[in-house]
Amino acid sequence: MEEAEADPRLLRFPLASPLVRLFATVPGAAAWAARIAVDTGHRGLARHIGAVTEDVRDLQPTRAALSAEHVRGVLDRDPVALARAATQHRHAWARARAASDPAASLEDRAGPPPA
Repeated sequence: MEEAEADPRLLRFPLASPLVRLFATVPGAAAWAARIAVDTGHRGLARHIGAVTEDVRDLQPTRAALSAEHVRGVLDRDPVALARAATQHRHAWARARAASDPAASLEDRAGPPPA
């Protein structure tokens, strides 16, 4: 997986620094973490991941806009945002993750199967 250089301003976030560094340098990591948090019932953690991703996007708008949209798609179960990330992300792994998330999003909306 390709890593990128993080904007030095991102390293000023003292408590979120490990997440900021991860989300700024590893494409798709934020959305993957958000999906795991949602799938395991940790919505608070998922929202925190979303907030950190928005911070990264604010400092690196060109590089992190689709990652932030992908995370929002996961959190909001928004198939349009997920489809946009799946078709427009420049990194293959992040595109593949986004492509698999619309199905998960639809399953989330449908709820558990009837007994």
